[in-house]
Amino acid sequence: MFRFALNSLFICVVCVALLVGAVRLFSPYASDYRDVIQRVVSQSLGKPITLGSIKAEWIRLDPYLILEDLAILDSETRNPLVTIKQVHASIDIFRSLLERSPRFHAIQISGANFTVIRDLQGKLMLSGFKSSRNNTKLIKVLNATELELISSAVLWHDELFGQQLRLEDVNLGFKSNTDSHSLIAMLKLPETMGKSLKLGMDFRGDLADITHWEGELYVDAQRLKLDSLPNKTLTERFGAKQGEVSLEGWSHWANGQPERWTGSIEIEDLHISRNDNVSSQVSVQEIVLPSLQTQFRWQKQQSGWLLDMDNLLLSSQSREWPRSGFNLDYHKSAESTTLTAAVDYLRVEDVLAVIASQDLLTPEFLQTTQQLAPSGDLSNFRVEFQNKQDSPLGYSASGDFASLNVGTTSNLPGLAGLQGTFNLDQSSGEAAVESHSLVFTYPQLFEDSLSANNLNARLRWLQTQNGITLLADRFSLTNSDIDVYGKLGMTLDGNSP
Repeated sequence: MFRFALNSLFICVVCVALLVGAVRLFSPYASDYRDVIQRVVSQSLGKPITLGSIKAEWIRLDPYLILEDLAILDSETRNPLVTIKQVHASIDIFRSLLERSPRFHAIQISGANFTVIRDLQGKLMLSGFKSSRNNTKLIKVLNATELELISSAVLWHDELFGQQLRLEDVNLGFKSNTDSHSLIAMLKLPETMGKSLKLGMDFRGDLADITHWEGELYVDAQRLKLDSLPNKTLTERFGAKQGEVSLEGWSHWANGQPERWTGSIEIEDLHISRNDNVSSQVSVQEIVLPSLQTQFRWQKQQSGWLLDMDNLLLSSQSREWPRSGFNLDYHKSAESTTLTAAVDYLRVEDVLAVIASQDLLTPEFLQTTQQLAPSGDLSNFRVEFQNKQDSPLGYSASGDFASLNVGTTSNLPGLAGLQGTFNLDQSSGEAAVESHSLVFTYPQLFEDSLSANNLNARLRWLQTQNGITLLADRFSLTNSDIDVYGKLGMTLDGNSP
C-alpha cells in the first residue's frame, strides 16, 4: 500500500512537471491561438467577445494571459456591453483543469467601461447579464479570484431610484470566495457630486442579490453634495435640498439593510425646506444652517431606531450653539408612533423651525406653536410625542429654560425674559419661574405691557372645558409701582380672564 502511494505521488509529480513545461512552451505562441482563446473566454462569460491582441508570459509558477482591447458583446445586437483596454490574468492551472473551465488567481483590469444596474428588487448585475445563467457564469469566473479594477469608468443605473450616475477614474479591489466577499473602492466623484468616495466592504451572501447581504461596510465621503443624491434618499424625506456632507462611518448590515452605524459627520451650508407631506396651512420658511458637526451612533431596533449624537456643534442663522449631545428614539407599531428626544442644549426657535418643515406633528399643533413664536434656550430637555390612531396627539416635555419668550394668543398671555424649570403634557403642567426683567403682555386684560424687576413663582396650569386654569401657590412680583406677594388663580377662556 505504501509503495502504491509512492508510485502515485511520483506519477502526479511527473504530470505536473509535464503540464508546467507544456504551458511554458505554449506561452510564446499564445497569439497564434487567438481564436481558441477568444472562444474559451466567450464560453466562460456566456457572451460573445472580440479581442485585439493576446500575449502570454510566465511569472514564477503561474502563467499570465494578457488581453488587450477586449469587448464583451450583447448576444443579439452585438453592441458592446463592456469594453476593456487591458486584462492581465493569472491562470489557476489546476483549478481550471479540475473544473474544465478557465479559473484565475487574479485578474487586473485597466481602462474598463461598463454599466452596473440595481433593479427594482435591489439586485445588482452588469448590464446585459440579467439572466441568471449569465450571472452564474460571471460569478463562477470571479469565485476565489482577486479582481483589481484600475482607472475605469462605471455607469451606475439605479432602477429603484430612477437615476443614473457616471463615475470616472474608478479604482477597486475585489475578492470573492463562494459566499464571502470583500471590496475596497476609491472613486473620484464628478464636481457636481462632490470630491471623493472610499468604500470598504466585508460581506456574506449571494453576490448578485444585495437584499440578502450581511457584513460590514466602511464609508469615507468628502464634500458630497446633497442636491446630487437620488430623489428618494433621506435628503428628500427631510427636505434637505442643499449642502455639502463629509462623512466617515462604519456599519453592520443584515438582509441588505443597515442595522448599526457609527462615525462622524460634518455638514456645511445646509438648506432645509418644506417636506412635501407638510400641510399647506403651516407656514414654513427655508432654514439655513451654516455648519453642523457631530459624532453619531445609529442603531436599528425591533420596531424603530435609536440615534445618539455626541460633541454636537451647530451654528444657525441666529448664533452658534454650545457643544452638546442629543438622543432620538423612534418606535412605530400598528397602533401608535412614539418619538422621544433628549438633548443637553437647544435653541428653541431653531428647532421649532426644523420641526415645522417636517410632517411630524399635526397642522393644528404647529399653527398654535407658530402663533406663540417661542424663543430662548433649553437645557436638560426631554420631549415625547405619541400619535395613536383615532386619538389626539399626545406629548410631554420637561427641562430647564432661560431667556424664554412666548407670544400672546387669544387665550394665552405673552411673556418675555423668563428662566426656570418646567414639566408638562397636553393637558397640564407646572413650572418654577423666576425673572429679573419680565415683560407681561395680555391685551384682553391689560391695555399696555407690564414689566417687573423681579418675578418668583411656582405655577400650575390645567386644561379644562372652560379654558386654561392657572394657579400659583407661591407668587411674588415687584416693579417700580407694585410689590405683590401671595397666591394667584385665574381661568383663561379666550374671551376674558
